[in-house]
Amino acid sequence: MTHQPVPPTPPKHSAMYSESRLFCRLEGLSPVERWQRRQAVLDQLDLLNTDGVPVFEEAVQMGARFLAMPICILSIVNGTQQFFKAAVGLSQLGVMNRLAAQRALPLAEGLCTYVIDSEQVLAVANVLEHEAFTQLSLVQEYGVQAYAGIPLLTSQGDCIGTLAVMDTTPHHFSQQDIAFLELTARWAMGEFERNQLIASTTANSPWPTLASNSLKATIDAVRLNLIAQLTQDLRSPLTSIVGMASVLSRQIYGPLTDKQKEYTDIVRRSSQTLMNLVDDIIGLGTDRDDYNYLTPTPVDIEMLGQQVIQSLEQVATQREQQIKLTVEPGPRIWMLDKGKVRQLLYHLIFSVVQTAGEASTIQVHASRKADHLQLAVGLSNPWLGEGLPQALLALDHHLPGGNIGDLYPVNQDLVGPHPSRDLQFPDTTTSSQESSRELLSLLLSRQLTEMQRGALGIQGSPEAGYRYVITLPSLTANASTASRIAC
Repeated sequence: MTHQPVPPTPPKHSAMYSESRLFCRLEGLSPVERWQRRQAVLDQLDLLNTDGVPVFEEAVQMGARFLAMPICILSIVNGTQQFFKAAVGLSQLGVMNRLAAQRALPLAEGLCTYVIDSEQVLAVANVLEHEAFTQLSLVQEYGVQAYAGIPLLTSQGDCIGTLAVMDTTPHHFSQQDIAFLELTARWAMGEFERNQLIASTTANSPWPTLASNSLKATIDAVRLNLIAQLTQDLRSPLTSIVGMASVLSRQIYGPLTDKQKEYTDIVRRSSQTLMNLVDDIIGLGTDRDDYNYLTPTPVDIEMLGQQVIQSLEQVATQREQQIKLTVEPGPRIWMLDKGKVRQLLYHLIFSVVQTAGEASTIQVHASRKADHLQLAVGLSNPWLGEGLPQALLALDHHLPGGNIGDLYPVNQDLVGPHPSRDLQFPDTTTSSQESSRELLSLLLSRQLTEMQRGALGIQGSPEAGYRYVITLPSLTANASTASRIAC
């Protein structure tokens, strides 16, 4: 069944219950902007045209069985409606009820809107005790009294729906219950995305065109597809390890000794680092034609920056560094290719982290310059002062097309002589593994900037120090082409 999008209107209640108050973490985004961002993700995953999803059916069965709850629903949100992709126990809400027949519910009539708006867990033992919920048709018409909803998040952190359990009598949800639902939701989305990737790479298999391609090109394409599948296969066990380690570290199943806490924390951090690396590999894309397209979506630049910093936090901590983000007051929403901007920031900041000294603070600042988004990445060190490390300036200067001084003049004595501009790719055969990674990261950052019709330069002076400055225009999504524009 194809679910036609409906432009959203603000729900009757746009908050999330948390014991004593209502709040919404995404108040910076309008309902329309949230819908547009979610719509792009749903189109990419082709969830709107997918009827039965076996892994979703298994997830709701697990949720109902292990929590001993009569009702469990996995739904996605499109416009002002939530559509049930998998459900058990709908007959508990009445014989031949409307939910069972339509397998959909307006957001304003249910509790999922609170989970979607806040991207946080909502667990209510008795909804009748809270005035904000008592007038909802899910409560009035169907008699739901206990509810626990978990945000359904993609590997890129986008909330597209919920995994929820319900009961028609009050029910207390323990920390173990919530932790299990979170694990189940992560597992279900991870498996779905993995299966989507496998289906996509199989459909684009190079074998039918073997006669028209060289053997080397064919082998390269197969290797890329296999790497994509193997990398995606890593997500499921890593998701389980991260989730279980998190549950153990929170001591939900009992107290831990100091040494157990230390080891559990190491497992959790290391697994999360591996997960970030897997996401980074997946984000680079294995379909080279598809990678040359932009997918503009509304992006909250502050939230995106925090995601990038979180993924690099352990790398910086190991080097006794900090990464700080500041955002100029005002609108934070930009129409950008979220995945490519995330990669751009990740690899540029990574290069700074790898070349900066101990006790350094990497500073990332987002601001609006006319109709462009400007992202500045600088560095401060209590002993070395302000500015990018000399080693990084030299690396950038020696890259083909290096642009140090393009925005401000630079002292050439600082970085040394410049090699031939005809160099097609940096020779890293004699470099260390770290230097090669830094060179490639800088090259990728520049390429990703140019793909989005932006500019990446270095501003500053030897006295005041240098910093990277990225300038990106706001992209325009063409609805008739599914929000895809060629680079």
